[in-house]
Amino acid sequence: MRLGPVRRRRWRWISAGVLLVALGAGANVAIGLSQQEQVAVLAADRDLSAGHVLAEEDVRVVRLDGAAAGLGLVEARSHQAFGKRLAVPLTDGTPLNRSALGAKEQYPPQDQAIVSAAVGPGVLPGSAEEGSPVAAIITPASGAPGDQAPQETDDGAAQEAPGAQGRSVPARIHRVQQADAASSATTVVELVVQAPDAQAVARAAGEERLRLALVSRTEGGL
Repeated sequence: MRLGPVRRRRWRWISAGVLLVALGAGANVAIGLSQQEQVAVLAADRDLSAGHVLAEEDVRVVRLDGAAAGLGLVEARSHQAFGKRLAVPLTDGTPLNRSALGAKEQYPPQDQAIVSAAVGPGVLPGSAEEGSPVAAIITPASGAPGDQAPQETDDGAAQEAPGAQGRSVPARIHRVQQADAASSATTVVELVVQAPDAQAVARAAGEERLRLALVSRTEGGL
């Protein structure tokens, strides 16, 4: 007569064990489903500038939620991205989107040019970085009369007349790097500009008449 409570307790323990096994199996299934829903994509392994030719050492594999599959990201098993130039700059850890990849052709495009300028303190805003749209401001030459305007060449470029007034040129920062320690300038800036403006911007940089203002693309940036 005393065996009844013992049997009931035993059945309770058996039921609890079965329930724990079922819960564990359900958790494993849920984990497996969540892993199946993830997608492996490529992401920048360091900061990359626009125009950079993408190589395997520039990227790493990251796993994102399955919903990212419809965002146009480059899958980890794809090798078609390597050898292509970036159309936009990427910061470290940014997933690689197919829209960020340009063709395997020369950079910059035919209608643009890259101008290098060594600049001193106060020329480049501290918050400017690679990819930032800027206005490249050409200041008037020393002692220039104020009533002279830029002269247009046959190809439509607005070339500066001697002593011309200053003007603003739409540009984008391609790369920023420290200048040689022996140089009096502190920073070397590479600017992407429209090809017809390249000569005027390069001349102004050489004459230390170039200033850069951080703007939006709608306010004069490139």
